[in-house]
Amino acid sequence: AGSAMLKVLVFQQIFIIATPAILMSLLLTTSVKETLRLRLPSIKHFVAAIGLALVLHPLAIELLASLQGWFFPALPPELTSQMAKMMSAGQSNVWVMLAVFALAPGICEEIAFRGFILSGLNRSGRTGLIIVSSAYPATHAPSTNRRPPPHHQHRHTPEE
Repeated sequence: AGSAMLKVLVFQQIFIIATPAILMSLLLTTSVKETLRLRLPSIKHFVAAIGLALVLHPLAIELLASLQGWFFPALPPELTSQMAKMMSAGQSNVWVMLAVFALAPGICEEIAFRGFILSGLNRSGRTGLIIVSSAYPATHAPSTNRRPPPHHQHRHTPEE
């Protein structure tokens, strides 16, 4: 069941996010390479990206931990148990998990957002950048009702 779920996750990323952007690039533009901004980074930019990742990762982990209850509600128990089964040592290795949860979404979302959508809004300058910068996190927002973490909720005491 775990490997089937991994396949579904990759399938969704490729066919729901990346494929429409690639097909529209093929049909509606003169240069797919330019539209999707497919080019290798310079060594300077590559080293800067690695350095930023190493420096900012601990900060991002701390920020996520502090915002956990506000923006990322607890997963339902059945989903948590399925995720635990998927990540168990017998189901798959760390490289498969990395590909499914990091590589596939990263590549597919970059093709769609930074590639096709941002290229389409390129003439609008900063407005296009703001639109894409707002749309990207909006697609990752949880669809559940947001409420503060339990330690921030008002608790009734017997005196009330």
